[in-house]
Amino acid sequence: MATKLKFIRLKIEDELIQPVNNLAGIRDELKADIASEIVEWYLNQRKAGHVHIRYFSSPKGSDYQGIWFHSDTIKRAKQQAEDDQQPLSRLIYTALARYFEQSI
Repeated sequence: MATKLKFIRLKIEDELIQPVNNLAGIRDELKADIASEIVEWYLNQRKAGHVHIRYFSSPKGSDYQGIWFHSDTIKRAKQQAEDDQQPLSRLIYTALARYFEQSI
């Protein structure tokens, strides 16, 4: 059975999208796999208490871009965003920013 995907649009700068594209190319995986892995990493880090509950906002000048995610990942992310009273797009943006911040 194929994995269901969900398309999410959010304001995000190219500097956070390009590493997702790069990892997908290096690993020969779908961008949806990489993006979902990053959000899952963030959710697991939050659950374990390894990252602070501090959300980032995308820069005002950022363009809207679309990213595909696994539906199950979005379901978990929506619940966490709801619990934290934050928009889903802010959770996703924060997950990407924190992931690439820690991997530098």
